[in-house]
Amino acid sequence: MITLEHIYWLSGLMMMGVAIVNARDATNPRRFNNTAFWGVYAVTFLGGSYLPDLANGFLVIAMVLVASIRGLGQGKGEGETRQEREASAQRWGNKLFVPALAIPIVTVLGTVLFKRMIVNGAPLVDLKQVTVISLAIATIIALTIGMVMLRPPLFAPIREARRLLDAVGWAAVLPQMLAALGALFAIAGVGNVVSGIAQKWIPLDHPFAVVTTIRGVSGDDGRNRPAADRAEVWW
Repeated sequence: MITLEHIYWLSGLMMMGVAIVNARDATNPRRFNNTAFWGVYAVTFLGGSYLPDLANGFLVIAMVLVASIRGLGQGKGEGETRQEREASAQRWGNKLFVPALAIPIVTVLGTVLFKRMIVNGAPLVDLKQVTVISLAIATIIALTIGMVMLRPPLFAPIREARRLLDAVGWAAVLPQMLAALGALFAIAGVGNVVSGIAQKWIPLDHPFAVVTTIRGVSGDDGRNRPAADRAEVWW
């Protein structure tokens, strides 16, 4: 069965490739900072599920220290010149949208179809993470289509991934950090505290006020729920 752990491994391999490309780039004055940052990030994906929480915490601290002491840099080399990219874009035209459009299309199809695929009596993918897994598979398919269409050098995808991640810098890890923060809030019971505040201060006897608050904050209209329970959606 394909699980979220396999997606972590895939992400870890990409980050490790980014670290290796950085280590080989002599044009980046902070290449070793970049190598350490993306290398540690790769370890969190490849082995984070098998390491104790304390070790994962130290890895995160190491990333913060690397990004804080000297910061991350960016190499000057490019796979192609601007003129070459513009010429390629003119040659392919709207066909360049094919790999990009493949991602949402395959993701939607995978989300629907994978739920029905059974292998040896078990689902093909983890049903709890079917959307994320479908997105990862769609990305691989889109990459394959792009490679077949454009026929770039074999290592062009990892070099371009490195260029993009170096341009974004440490902010690339914010989604994962925010997800971890959300998990901490859930464990700490922040949701219960917020729902308690909502029940205390929102006039639950006035449906318009409740629906307006719920729709504005979470997008859930809270229909078919008792009035006292609607505030739970607020968080």
